[in-house]
Formats: sequence, C-alpha cells, structure tokens
Amino acid sequence: MERIELDKATPLIRAEHAHRYRWAASLARGRVLDAACGVGYGAPILAQNSSVTHYTGIDRSHDALAIATRDFADAARSFVEGDVYKLPFADGSFDTVVSLETIEHLEDPARAIAEFKRVLAPGGILLGSVPSQAFELACRDAYGPNEHHKSEFDDEAVKELVGTVFLHSVQWDCWLQIVSVLGPRQWEPNRVWNCDSGAGAMRRLGSILFAAASLEADLPSEESLQRVDVYPATSVVEHERLTITWRDRTIRGQERTIGECTTYIARLEDQIRASAAEFAGVLERNQATIAQLDNRVQDYAAANARQKQMIDERVALIKKQDELVALRDATIAQQKTRLQDFDQALTSARARQAEVEEQALRDHQELTSKAAALQGELCTVQAALRAALAESASCQSSLAQTQRLLEESKTLVKHQADLIDKRTAFIKNLEAMIVDRDQAIRNQTLMIQERDTAIKNQTRMIDDRDAAIKKQTEMIDARDVWIRNLRAEIAALKGDLERQKSWSASLEVTLAERDLSLMQFEARLNERDILLSDTRAQYSSLMSELDRPLYCLKRTAKAMVKKVQPSGSSSPDATPVNGGSSR
Repeated sequence: MERIELDKATPLIRAEHAHRYRWAASLARGRVLDAACGVGYGAPILAQNSSVTHYTGIDRSHDALAIATRDFADAARSFVEGDVYKLPFADGSFDTVVSLETIEHLEDPARAIAEFKRVLAPGGILLGSVPSQAFELACRDAYGPNEHHKSEFDDEAVKELVGTVFLHSVQWDCWLQIVSVLGPRQWEPNRVWNCDSGAGAMRRLGSILFAAASLEADLPSEESLQRVDVYPATSVVEHERLTITWRDRTIRGQERTIGECTTYIARLEDQIRASAAEFAGVLERNQATIAQLDNRVQDYAAANARQKQMIDERVALIKKQDELVALRDATIAQQKTRLQDFDQALTSARARQAEVEEQALRDHQELTSKAAALQGELCTVQAALRAALAESASCQSSLAQTQRLLEESKTLVKHQADLIDKRTAFIKNLEAMIVDRDQAIRNQTLMIQERDTAIKNQTRMIDDRDAAIKKQTEMIDARDVWIRNLRAEIAALKGDLERQKSWSASLEVTLAERDLSLMQFEARLNERDILLSDTRAQYSSLMSELDRPLYCLKRTAKAMVKKVQPSGSSSPDATPVNGGSSR
C-alpha cells in the first residue's frame, strides 16, 4: 500500500498532506473517524479543532498502526485495525468521517462510501479527497504508472460516486503551485492577497476535495466555499537545493540499483546459461531416454507381434485339437453305437446259441432215443434174424433201411458235435470280442481322461496366456502413461526454457527501457542543471547590478561628507553618525 511518513518526506509533500488535513480539521466536529489513517500524522492536526471531541484512526496495516499508537495515541485518540469495506463500528458511531487520498486505492470505492455513510450519525459529514484525473495523467507522464491506484476520478466521477449515497456534496481543489509572493516585512497571514491567474499559470494539478452530507444544512457555509487557503511550504531555492540533493541521492541510488541490476543480470545470465546447459543436458538425456523407450516400444511391439502370432498358432492348434476332440468324440460315439449294436448282436447270438443248444439238446435226446430205439429194434431185428433166418431175404430191405437210419444217426451225432464245437468257438470268439470291447472301453476311457487332462492343460495355458496378455497390456499401458508423463515433463521443461528465454528477453527489454528512462532522466537533470546555472547566473548578474548603484551611492555619500566636514577636524562622534547615515 502507498503510504506517506512525514519524517521521511520532502517539505512540499509534507505541506501537501498537512494542508488537506488542515482543511478537514476546519470542518470536522464531534467524534471523528480517520479512515485509512496510515501512521496517524493527521491525528494532532484534526485535534487542533476544539469541536473535535474524540479521534479514531483505522487502517488495515498492523505496522502503520503500531507507529501511530506509539507516536499519537492518548485518551482522546485511539487507533483500530480494520478494513474500510467492513468498518468494525456500530451504525451512527461518528459525527465526521475523514478519508483522504484513499478511494483511488480501492477496487470498489462505492462500497467504502456506503460504509462511511453507515457509521455516520444523523447530521454527520463525510470529508474526503482523491487525485484528479488530470493530475494522475501528468504524474504518469512524469514518473510512470502508479501500481497502487486502481481508479481515476474527475469532478463528475466524484460527484456521481458520492451521490450514490449522499444527497448533497460540494467540491474544492487542492494543488501545489510555485508562486511569486510580494508583501511587507510585517504581514498578516489571513489578509486577502491579489492572485493573478493569467497565462494559464494556475493549472490545477492536484486533488479533488469533497464534503458530503444527507442534508444541505450540514455542509460548509458559502463563505468557507469561497475562501482560498494558501499554506506556505518552502522557498524555491530550498526546494531546488532539496531537489538537487534528492536528485544526487536518487542518481547514486539508481547507480547502485543499476550496478545491482547489472550484477543480477550477469548472475541471471550465468544462471540462464547454466540452466540452458542443464536443460540441454536434460533434453538430450530425455531424448536418449525417449529413443530407448521408442526402441523398447518397438521391441514390445515385435514381442507383442510374436506373442500374437504364437497366440494365433495356439488358437489354431486349439481349434485343431478341438476338431480332433470332436472327431474323437464322434468316433467314440460311433464306437459306442457299434458296441451297443455288438452287444445287441451278442445278446441275439447268445439267444440264438441258447436256442441252438436247446435244439441240439432236443435233437441229441431225440437221436439218442431214436438210437436207443434203433438199438432195441436192432436187437429185436438181430433176434428176429437169428430166429428167422428164413425170413432174411424178406428182411434184407428192412436191415438196409435200418443201417441207413443208423448211418443217418451217426451223421446227426457228428453234426451235433460239429455244432457244439462251432458254438464253443463262437462263444470263445464272443468272449474275445467282449475282452477287446472292454479293452477298447478302457482305452476310450483313458483317451477321454487324457482329453480332459489336455483340455484342462489347454484351459490353464489359455488362462496363463490371458493373464500374460493382460499383464503385457498393463505393462504397455503403464509404459504409455510413463511415456506421456515423460513427454509432458519434457514439454514442461521446454515451456520453462521458453519462459526463461522470454523472461530474459523481457528483462533485457525492461533494462533497455530503464536505461532509456535513465538517459531521459539524466537529460532532464542536465536541462535542470543548465536552467539552475542560468538562474544562478541571472541572480549573480542581478546582485552585481544591485551592488554597482550601492557602491556609487556609498562613494557619493563619502564625497558629500568630506565636503561638509572642515578639513583637519576629527570629531569622535562623527563616525557613528556618518556610518549610520551610510547605512
């Protein structure tokens, strides 16, 4: 915050600030609030008015209030830390609010004016000041922009700002002016002077003073509005002397500042060069890292391609295995169907075998009974043959028939034995087929178990492959994130380097502008020195011109004294009289 300390200010600055407080003191009354009081130098000035019963200063700077409390606080003066946007006082706490050179520092002046109105009692008055817009422009041209000033005001802007809260307001002008003063040795300060404002000499570059109240009767009288208050500050010679001293001190300070800036710039250049070298090294390392990462990415891509090819091959192999498994399942199904058919055929064969065996047994029994019957018949026949040889001729045919029947019986028995052998062989073949079927079933079961194991292994391999692919994908994603972060860091480093370069360039431009301003300032100082030399020369010439008539007057007086005095007389009282007369 921009702040004035009177013990460190020039006489002109002290006079300017004290003059505004003297004006406020002439209008203040009752309980007075000094908003943004700074170090409190206005407290004793306002207290000079006997109408002021108590003074309260408020500022947001703790350090400034510590100085104010130390130097000016007493029973009738107090200082409070606070903000003009939110004054820590109840409504109607003060009869006068003073705020000089404050609102130009605020982002929201209307809010502060409203707070001033809130703490004013009925019949209270607001006294304030603000630099005029013309004065701000002149100062900006002479000294550069003021970073502490947020707003600019002319007469209409001040009237409009105050008029948002107060119904009535009046304005004054306060400015510093170099004037020529003429008057008697004994003069009265309150005497009206003649002021010639011709030729534009009275250009009012300074502050706008204003008083605001809710009632017009609470404003200053018409007489005070028409009065011109002149507050002597210092002589021109003293001001020039202080200006020259200040200029020399400023030049020395600027030379020190320039030296410090030069040293700082050299140090910055060294740092920039070191940083540039470091950044170049970092950039080179980062580029090498990026190249390595690109190589790794390519390796990862090749590995991924190989892995993808292996996966595709495994998928094709799995498909082939699935086809083989399906084919094997179909074969097993066919074999199962064949086994079922074989079982059915075996069952039917066994049934037929049982039927054949039963039929063979019946045939055997029948043949046996027939053989027994034939044997009995043979015995009967033989007995009959023996008994009736005579009848052999008639019985030859019966015997041949019987012999034929016997041969048929033997043939049938032999055929029955062949059938039994065939049945036995068929049963053995069936048993071998059953053993082969059981072995095939066991082999098929083993194949199914092996297939299930292979499927489980293949499933586990697929799961491992999926996990490896997922892990590889995560690694690739992490690698991509790391590469993006690394590229972002590289971009940030490049941005920092560019900002460093831009800052260095702007610093060089600023230094060049400062050097140009310094050269212009030195040129103005040289012009002032020339003007001061001319003024001193004119002053010396004027003094010389004044000394010559005085010298002639002294010589004339001495000659007249010599003519008046008798020659040779030397009165002791003559010298003082003449000396006094000469004086």
